[in-house]
Amino acid sequence: MGASSLALLLLVGPAALCEAAARHRTSFAASSSAIRAHLRQTAVRPVSLSIAPEFDFESAAVRVDVVEPQDLENAVDTDVRWHSDRIWGQMRERATDLAAESSLLYTFFDNVVLRHGSIAAALGALLASKLKGGGLESQGLRELMTEVFAEPDVHRATLTDMLQVLHVDPAGPDLLTVLLHFKGFHALQTHRVAHRLWLRGDEGARHLALMLQGRSSAVFGLDIHPGAKIGMSTFFDHGTGIVIGETASIGVHVQ
Repeated sequence: MGASSLALLLLVGPAALCEAAARHRTSFAASSSAIRAHLRQTAVRPVSLSIAPEFDFESAAVRVDVVEPQDLENAVDTDVRWHSDRIWGQMRERATDLAAESSLLYTFFDNVVLRHGSIAAALGALLASKLKGGGLESQGLRELMTEVFAEPDVHRATLTDMLQVLHVDPAGPDLLTVLLHFKGFHALQTHRVAHRLWLRGDEGARHLALMLQGRSSAVFGLDIHPGAKIGMSTFFDHGTGIVIGETASIGVHVQ
């Protein structure tokens, strides 16, 4: 023990020093816990997270640790938006890590993920880039699809479709992979846009819906008439050769 430490011990006594050390340890532990809690909270916070004042914390759909397709099927819109923002934040973080691995990956992830603020915007841009051609112009198609994907009912269906892939398919590693690479998911989401157009009923919208059907069939290998009704939490595994007619009606949890 050094001279200064001995002098301090003689001056204040051992009991006082032990009490001060205990207070210091308690204060440090509290600070560390607060820092860890902050990091856990911000680690999954998306860029555009916004929780509406009417957020229903009592809803059965709210499960911060894990969310299943059925959790969102009957959830209030604010719960769906919260989970969507949370999932998108996690997907962006994963894309950021992957983008750092090569210049090719950086260009890809920047174009289809990092420059977009939501799942609806990213999915609209991705599908527009894949479906352009055959009379469909990329920019206009991107704007249309992003608008439709942002509609509450369509967005809810899109989220449950994504989650259903991981729920039933052991080969689905993560939601980012589903969003970017699963063509059965892409064809289904293209159909959800085409079906929305079909329901508008006017001749122009229906012609555009049929054009989307044709492009989706050519690009993804699934032929789904825009008049067909397909419920939430649906999964087409690969899907090549699937044909669904105008009068078909498919329920929920179908794969």
